[in-house]
Amino acid sequence: MGAIAGEAAARYAQGRTVKAGSAARGTMPELLQETMDPTDTARLREIQTALDEGCGVLREQGQVQRTLASLDTIREQLQREGRMRTFVGRAVLVASAIALSASRRVESRGDHFRTDYPNRDDRRWLGNLVAALGQDRSSIALAFEKAGIGARAVVPVR
Repeated sequence: MGAIAGEAAARYAQGRTVKAGSAARGTMPELLQETMDPTDTARLREIQTALDEGCGVLREQGQVQRTLASLDTIREQLQREGRMRTFVGRAVLVASAIALSASRRVESRGDHFRTDYPNRDDRRWLGNLVAALGQDRSSIALAFEKAGIGARAVVPVR
């Protein structure tokens, strides 16, 4: 499934253009340090635990909401410290995109089973949730793209 997702993401990105002066041309974020600060190591473990508990193959809204709350706490700490452009900052954003998407998709599809929404709902959910950085560069914005249509409808974020 990872290979399929990667190939689909690459096809999607090839069709997009970056506007001159956009954030893509800004300074590069800090990459993974040679040694990880113990606080960052602990935060990465918290992120992993939150995803394991709320965004595994079996999901339900209460668990996903607890995961989102845990990730929000970590993100707020990193924002206060001015550390969103670090490896841990990017990790919490990726985890938040996963959890927010899991929260918004109220159906079961593929390998992801919502115990509170056990049925597939092609009428409402045949398509992709597209996650992007919010304008503040420290939150996630979601859009829903219907399969085969290409038009996006914005999915409200919290």
